[in-house]
Amino acid sequence: MKFKKFLPRTLSLGILYSLTAISSAFSIFVLILATRIESAPLIPHPKNSFCDKIVNISTEDENIVVNLKSSPTNQDITDIKNFLRFETEAFSTLLIFPFNTFQVLQYNSSTITGFYNYPFLQEYSGNMLCFSDDKAKQIQESSKIETQKFIADKIFPIHFKVSNFDNSSEYTQMKCKRKTIQKRYCVTRNLILRNNIIYFYSRILYKFPSPFLSLSSQPIPNDVVDTRLDNQPVVVKTNPLGKGGNKIQGISYFYCRGVNLGMLWHNIFDNVAPLYHTIQEVEGSVTGKDRHFIVTDIYVVEVFVLFLKMFTKYPIHNIQLEKMDIQFDICVLGLRKFNTRPLPFRNEFTTFDFSYDPKDISIPGFRETILKELRFTIPIPDPKKPLVIIPLRKNNNTRFIVNMNSVIKEMERRCKFCEFLYLNLDSLTIEWQIELISHATVLAGIHGSGLAHQIWMNSSKEHPAYVFEFLPPNYWCRDWYNAVADAFNIKYYKVFGEQIRFEEQLDKCVNVKELCISPECHDILRDQNMRINIEQLGNEWQKIVDNLEKSIP
Repeated sequence: MKFKKFLPRTLSLGILYSLTAISSAFSIFVLILATRIESAPLIPHPKNSFCDKIVNISTEDENIVVNLKSSPTNQDITDIKNFLRFETEAFSTLLIFPFNTFQVLQYNSSTITGFYNYPFLQEYSGNMLCFSDDKAKQIQESSKIETQKFIADKIFPIHFKVSNFDNSSEYTQMKCKRKTIQKRYCVTRNLILRNNIIYFYSRILYKFPSPFLSLSSQPIPNDVVDTRLDNQPVVVKTNPLGKGGNKIQGISYFYCRGVNLGMLWHNIFDNVAPLYHTIQEVEGSVTGKDRHFIVTDIYVVEVFVLFLKMFTKYPIHNIQLEKMDIQFDICVLGLRKFNTRPLPFRNEFTTFDFSYDPKDISIPGFRETILKELRFTIPIPDPKKPLVIIPLRKNNNTRFIVNMNSVIKEMERRCKFCEFLYLNLDSLTIEWQIELISHATVLAGIHGSGLAHQIWMNSSKEHPAYVFEFLPPNYWCRDWYNAVADAFNIKYYKVFGEQIRFEEQLDKCVNVKELCISPECHDILRDQNMRINIEQLGNEWQKIVDNLEKSIP
């Protein structure tokens, strides 16, 4: 019995001791576990669930449509601005529409539709990115444009096209013509000029590639280097002129001349003709004079101004001579370029190795517009007595034909029914040169020497006009006058002169054809004095005379 009483008591004590030990061990385990949990980093959790509400994002024309899982709330309207941003490209450079720039247009039972103030009229391909609250705050605090290090919670690819300017917007917009930097020029709205710096007023995060374009009428690398837009336009979020700044209404053209403006060819085909072509392309026609010209060049010659005044009723502004703090209603940056082989960089050969595309310089109405502005009657040549004009290079030591008298006699001998007129262009005003040559049927002369004036001649299928070019020996690398003749439906003929001076450097240039475009040979070849082979001249000239006779009614 004593044994029976003792056993339960011993079992009770054992159980008690075991439970106590287990309890102590559990307490220690809980304490250790709590300590470990307390020292572990906290895993952040998005403070909003707006990204989870988005089913997809699509586009309708220029509008962006955000499709939600449920009806949008007032908070959703706020969140769509705070947590959505659009990342894309413009001119192969990252473009970001940051938070709080999305404009809500409307919403319904399951969608929110809106848009951005689009800076460029172009096709947009990019991603709508949705971020959590914490990430969005970090991005807003970052001053850097590059934000790929922030991984979006959701990514929605979109594609759309913006085609028209938003005339109700206060921000700057731009539409560029030609894709390559060498030939690019752009039409803009609300562009700003202050202290000779061009500003682009927009809420975007963007930096224009540098150089962006050349204001020159010639393409890079043959342009005026100082007029390239390096690090411009400058993107600003506030208008540098404020709300009360001066504004030029209507359309303005902001550009710089091409090189060698004092030469007739460059004044026409690297200045006036590109300007005319640009006006025609931008405005649809060149009628009227309600446009402004802003040039950026200290070197402005009289002929340059003469041509510009034909297209405007306003004073011509030169920002090198006057200060302009202005906002433009519509402004065209740069001009259309005519060069056929523009290169991305300048080297010793690019100055000489370029040509013009006849399709580019074919300018409908150009001749008639200029003659009309000069108040000249547009002439109709008499096919029974065609006028042959030969500009003479008097008082020149270069590009001189030593047997010019024999040339003239041979041409007169073969065309008894032609009327010949010999001009010293240096003694005539540009207006007088244009009027005289507009009556010609044939323009003949050595390379240069006013052959660019051929564009004023009246040429038709029934009664074509002719250009007869005398080229220095082995000077093959400038086909400019042939290109212009093709563009204006003028018949082109040529004859090469014979070498009359022999020396080591000239012989080297003449004997190696490829050296014509080199810096050491180009000018030497072009400026040779020469002799014309009268028999060769006669054979080519006779082809023109035969055609002239066929045109006689």
